[in-house]
Amino acid sequence: MGVTVERQRLVVATLGFDERFALRALTEHRPDRLYALALYTDESSWSRVSRAFSQLRLFAEQLGVGAELVRIDYRGERISVLAGRLKALLESYAESSGELVLALTGGPRLLVVAALVAALSLPERLVERMVLRLEGEGFDVVAEEQLANLRYVELDPTARRVLGLLVEVRREGRWVGPTEVSERLGIPKSTAYKKLQELVARGLAEYDQRSRRYTATERAYVNA
Repeated sequence: MGVTVERQRLVVATLGFDERFALRALTEHRPDRLYALALYTDESSWSRVSRAFSQLRLFAEQLGVGAELVRIDYRGERISVLAGRLKALLESYAESSGELVLALTGGPRLLVVAALVAALSLPERLVERMVLRLEGEGFDVVAEEQLANLRYVELDPTARRVLGLLVEVRREGRWVGPTEVSERLGIPKSTAYKKLQELVARGLAEYDQRSRRYTATERAYVNA
């Protein structure tokens, strides 16, 4: 018999001088482990980051959560280079996790943007495990989204037109079948059916068996 490996629930948070954003992610998600990513630019700034992490680690220990400060040396390179280094880290974390919450509110914007670019460039099987968490700065709101919903999907022009129609009817609270898609877009019904099935397979559309109609998923919005 094979051995079942229990995958960990992780929080990966960008960290700067203020630990409160990571603290809230830690409190709400109660992971098995927390990784705090922080940019190292100079000793003075790093000492402030270290103090923030000390508070974060103390709280994590009270919850029985292991916490690690991950130093990212910044050498003035382009965002693409920094994102590539972060991608390798995130890939290793996601490989060992069942779910990974990526909390991207704390820390410098350079780190936040590079981390988001890195996460979106991961293989699809890893992106499917990840949740993006953002907090309002100066206003009280927490937004969480499956990272896969933000990922761009390659589609041919006809499939993208069909998807645009599905998003339109979803906003109207409706579902459509192949006949309406064919008539609205001026394409053969067989093509409409084929593209609808393709969109379902890509996670961009959903199908209701009772009505035999389709509508867009949340993942469709950035792809329509």
